[in-house]
Amino acid sequence: MDVLQPGYIVVPSQKSNIVLVDNTGIQPLDAGHIVKIGFKIVGDTTFNLDPLSGMLINSLNSYLLREGFYQQISLLYRNELLPGKTGEDDYIRSDRLSTSKILEISRDTSIHLLFSLDRLLTKTTTNTYYTGETYTATRDVWVNSVWRIYDLDMDTLIAQFQYNDSLYWKKFSQNPYLVTKMLPEMEVVLPEIADVIAEHLNKFMGPHWETEKREYFCTGSYLMTMAADMVRKDMIDNAAELWKAEFSKGFFRSKYRAAINMMFYEEVKGNPKEALAWEDKAEVAMLKCPVGGSEYDINLLELWKKTLEARIKDFQKLKIYFDGNLN
Repeated sequence: MDVLQPGYIVVPSQKSNIVLVDNTGIQPLDAGHIVKIGFKIVGDTTFNLDPLSGMLINSLNSYLLREGFYQQISLLYRNELLPGKTGEDDYIRSDRLSTSKILEISRDTSIHLLFSLDRLLTKTTTNTYYTGETYTATRDVWVNSVWRIYDLDMDTLIAQFQYNDSLYWKKFSQNPYLVTKMLPEMEVVLPEIADVIAEHLNKFMGPHWETEKREYFCTGSYLMTMAADMVRKDMIDNAAELWKAEFSKGFFRSKYRAAINMMFYEEVKGNPKEALAWEDKAEVAMLKCPVGGSEYDINLLELWKKTLEARIKDFQKLKIYFDGNLN
């Protein structure tokens, strides 16, 4: 099922207009790229990473708009920041935007939040080695980013964090000279790198949907079997009525399993507190079961209880996003 999750920052819906700013320096072509043969460093190489930061905020913009919480997103690219980070070593520094630049951006009173990418540092290692059967070439890419988030209405820095990620490519060949050339050109995969990082960063920046799995019991009494058919037909409300009946009239393990299924139902309906109440009923029924609960059922119930307790805390955060209305 799809579950709405809060982000790293929690803001009300009135602050739905934001600006993404590329406040990074330009990484030199020859900085941070190592070449190895047989896991031993043999030299350096060059890659043009200048476009990566712009691609990253573009991709992040797409993800945030797709989630639907932020209504308007403006982009401010590196070449639009004057003065920007133009020193030789500025790409290493994660200095924040100047106060004057923040004030300048905040003059547009329709913008409420500022997301500033203050550093984007990329390192690569290209390695070629022989396995005894074939030649293998790998390229590992490590990306470090530093972000700051400002509330422009309050003129306040509300969050700052560092996010690291990594990607790699691997190719095989019988030819030691061609195998490295089989690796994709860095300039070609920059959009892919930006998209992977943006997809993960999206989860920090605001509410987002994640697909999660839940288990429910579909065998046992005829009521449990009928309820499972209802779920398959997307008639979960009807299934819940059968589970309630089974909990009321059932016995042995079927009784507490019906309560566990009601936990599933209430969570699907967006009621984690009611789901946790059914957890209490399932726990009592399990203790009273003459044959006791199976080890699997006991572990499932314990894990689900922790999940629901976390969901209740998440709901409190989500209410801030949606002004108390999650329906």
